[in-house]
Amino acid sequence: MNDQYFLLRARDMGMTLAQIPLLAITSTLTQALLSYYSGMLIDKLGSKVMLLLSYLFAMFSIAALAYGLVWIAFALFGAFTVVSLNAMRVYISKNAQSQGFVYGVFYGGVAIFSATGALFVGEIWARFDFLAVVLFSLVGCGIVALLLLVNLLIKGRDIKS
Repeated sequence: MNDQYFLLRARDMGMTLAQIPLLAITSTLTQALLSYYSGMLIDKLGSKVMLLLSYLFAMFSIAALAYGLVWIAFALFGAFTVVSLNAMRVYISKNAQSQGFVYGVFYGGVAIFSATGALFVGEIWARFDFLAVVLFSLVGCGIVALLLLVNLLIKGRDIKS
């Protein structure tokens, strides 16, 4: 999941150069509006549940983009971004012995995997087409969501989640 690919796809679908910044604003505004409420829900439901919900937002975002629902895709992408990051930050803060070190590793991993993922998805798009990117992304998000669901069912929502 990379917002640059969302922007490229929006451009391919006929969005004007003037509309492209508005799409980015839609995603950012969604993040700003949901940040507080996602934090409240994380406190109430647990970070694992909310992380699972974030991946459902991601899947719906990808599907919306594939079906040409660009504005909805960007709003859902914003929801995915804020809910997933907030849930992971809470999980780290409650479970890490050395929080500074773990946050450093976390954000280093985010940077490395984001760059690697962007290159990989770009290569899939170049060699195949956007549908292949959609399928690849949906399968990847689906696997993560399934693993989170299995983890929740096996371990439950413990106090430290």
